[in-house]
Amino acid sequence: MLRVRGTFAVKNADTSTAMLADKMRNVLATGADVCTAGDSSCLMHIGGGLSRLRAGVRTVHLAEILASTEPGETSSAPAETGGEPGETGGEPGETGGERGRPGVRP
Repeated sequence: MLRVRGTFAVKNADTSTAMLADKMRNVLATGADVCTAGDSSCLMHIGGGLSRLRAGVRTVHLAEILASTEPGETSSAPAETGGEPGETGGEPGETGGERGRPGVRP
């Protein structure tokens, strides 16, 4: 069976709209500045919805995050817990990225 990617939102508009509402609600509940995914069409759908809401959340494909890390760069630090700079993710712009997000820079 041939499956054409990216047509789900067109063929199943009601289901797609409900899924988008759930996904946006979950993203906004996290308070994140960046939303990432590995599927381009899903990420574009979420990004469009967040843009229409003027939510201020950027969407970044997982491949962009991976490509932005330097070779050999690893971060075993846990996600930022609200401590002092340098405790978990370092200063923004250092290895570990903005707010403990590896490779994501503003």
